Amino acid sequence: MYSCDSKGGSVVSPPVIHDTNIYGNGNGKITFYRTSQITGNVTISISGNTLADSLVWQQTPACDTTPAVSKILPAGDYTARIEGASFLCNYNIKVEERICKLINYTGCANGYVGCYPLTERGCEPTTVPAPTARD
Repeated sequence: MYSCDSKGGSVVSPPVIHDTNIYGNGNGKITFYRTSQITGNVTISISGNTLADSLVWQQTPACDTTPAVSKILPAGDYTARIEGASFLCNYNIKVEERICKLINYTGCANGYVGCYPLTERGCEPTTVPAPTARD
């Protein structure tokens, strides 16, 4: 595409627009944090990566805060598994191009509870049935 200078008749190329995505072309970022202690080491698994988190935040961190556990990934849909000694939570996360998203996994907020594969049959339920009313 070209434009013409109407006064001199010369051809002028349009300005080059550079990709301004600080996470890389087609990428977004997710940052994980928690505001309360979880027993044992915490591991976060997403897209074949395993990340360790040992920080407990007093308040929500800025998304691009350096010590926070984060991952830059191509835009798309992912499942993250966050696990501690007595904690297991899963998140469906949509990574969007040029956007940094905060994931607060305190108490499995907005996630869904997983379960541990305890037997050869697979994943056993982790909930206790509710008590029944007495007559």
